[in-house]
Amino acid sequence: REIGRQVLRTACEQAVRWTAGQPGRDLSVSVNLSPSQLLHPDFAEEVAAILHETQLSPWLLNLEITESLLVENTATTLERLRALKDLGVTLAIDDFGTGYSSLGELKFLPVDALKIPKSFVDNVATDVRERAFLAGIIGLGRTLDLRVVAVGVEDADQLDELREMSCDLAQGFHLAAPLNAAGVAELLSRQPKDVPSERGHRPWQAAQARRLSGDTELLPRSA
Repeated sequence: REIGRQVLRTACEQAVRWTAGQPGRDLSVSVNLSPSQLLHPDFAEEVAAILHETQLSPWLLNLEITESLLVENTATTLERLRALKDLGVTLAIDDFGTGYSSLGELKFLPVDALKIPKSFVDNVATDVRERAFLAGIIGLGRTLDLRVVAVGVEDADQLDELREMSCDLAQGFHLAAPLNAAGVAELLSRQPKDVPSERGHRPWQAAQARRLSGDTELLPRSA
């Protein structure tokens, strides 16, 4: 747990430094959680303390959990996720589609994003069935107003297909190799600064609130 706390604190501190070096831009940071972290009864309090210490805005912290964690300890996991959402952080399901979680449960989870594993992205530009499968996941995310992130993008053809399918975000070697903190700061300095802020561009958060309150009549339908 101490390693987990240190990693989370370091990530939040670094996000604050990156943002300070990019005035006018809101830069979020993502941190993978281990099952032992998420399931600990005091974890939400630990996150709240770190956010207070580092002065990072909660909505700029993305916490990622594996889908397999949702299959086990469902009631406890849901309780922990709701406690984190009360802090204002964003939550993502990592490796979505590999953990055999129930789609019926997915619509009730207080999460904001789905991360598609690399194995689902590898052949999207060359295999019609793989493309259809990936399009189905992206469509599911759109229906539930969840942000969809494709992992493991390694060439331009894959990225073009994901853009065609209106995938929200992508990550992978085609976009950037793994970098240390200084390398990320240098990369950010080369990017345009007029990228729209996420603060006013989060329809999935409003939809999540409506869904959890039972107001399904106001939920948007997928295109």
